[in-house]
Amino acid sequence: MSRWVTIPIFLFLFLDWVKANSCEESGFTSGLLCSSCDKLADNNLDLLEGSCHACCEKDQVEDAVVKYSSALLKVCG
Repeated sequence: MSRWVTIPIFLFLFLDWVKANSCEESGFTSGLLCSSCDKLADNNLDLLEGSCHACCEKDQVEDAVVKYSSALLKVCG
């Protein structure tokens, strides 16, 4: 691998490590979901919301659920 390819990879890993350490020092645990950060305002913790969103992992979006207005059940016998 050339030196110019390894430098961006190293820089990315270093910045990810710095972010993880600063988040832990701020009191946020690893595996923090962004949906939890949205609930801080409910407890008058609006000041923490920005740093929480900087440390959180996006929630996995579930596949869209299809809902039907009615169904027809046929019993064969």
